[in-house]
Amino acid sequence: MMKNNIYAILIGIIICFSLIVAIFVLTSAQKEKVSTKNFPLEINLTNNIFNVGEKITFTAIITNKSGRDVNVSSNGEMPCAFFHHSNDTINHGETTMLVEQVLKANEQMSQIFEYTAIKSGTYILDVHYSIEVDGVELCDSLGDIFIEVK
Repeated sequence: MMKNNIYAILIGIIICFSLIVAIFVLTSAQKEKVSTKNFPLEINLTNNIFNVGEKITFTAIITNKSGRDVNVSSNGEMPCAFFHHSNDTINHGETTMLVEQVLKANEQMSQIFEYTAIKSGTYILDVHYSIEVDGVELCDSLGDIFIEVK
């Protein structure tokens, strides 16, 4: 009788341990799927040459292509864009407030931007994001986009 109780306890421990390992593996597998590849950044800027005073308007878009609903944390202003003259050395700052939202599969986060260059020259457009998706920090950038203003 005591031997049967020991076997039952051992079997219970093995089952509990197996469940813990399975939960850990499933959770790790889900977090591995979260990457910038699943949250591509795009803009719809159709031209890189503008005239002085002409409006430079575009939308920056992050699309959830992970195939599932996710929890996203950000400063509430993602994606972000920074437009400056190529000779400017000013630093770009962002707000630090925390906004949380559910981003459904194939849903988008977007921001519309509008700039007007008041003098001719070469400008740099920096479009990027910094978000947390299901506890995983993601940062992506389109790299410097050069805008010519005549």
